[in-house]
Amino acid sequence: MGIQVSWDNTEKTAVRFDYGQDWSWADFTAALQQSKGMIATVSQTVDLIANFTDGTLPPADALLRFSRALQDSPPNVGIVVIVGGGAFITVLVKTFNRMYRALGEREPLFTLRHEWGVQGARWNAAETRLLSWGGM
Repeated sequence: MGIQVSWDNTEKTAVRFDYGQDWSWADFTAALQQSKGMIATVSQTVDLIANFTDGTLPPADALLRFSRALQDSPPNVGIVVIVGGGAFITVLVKTFNRMYRALGEREPLFTLRHEWGVQGARWNAAETRLLSWGGM
């Protein structure tokens, strides 16, 4: 099944990656290219939702490949919210966030969050956006 990429809403403020069973790094690369093309069509900030609810665990080198992908993201990418994936994804997100802070960056390029459902991811992105604007 690979990875399906779609706008998560009609306002085009979030792109969702739905990871299927047995996805590969080739699928990931194709999904990134597709999402970059989509994001290039809008000027507003676009959050990313990585939905691992139905997917398998990432292949080897996940931390390195995800990190490179985030560093190479379009400038209007906002936060990245990870959905599902169990304990492995939780540890991966925490490790990435710790490593980024260890580099001495005051403002990370990306805020990685972990949620258990897509609706939670939507709320997380909206809340983070409000907090950064001083609206909460």
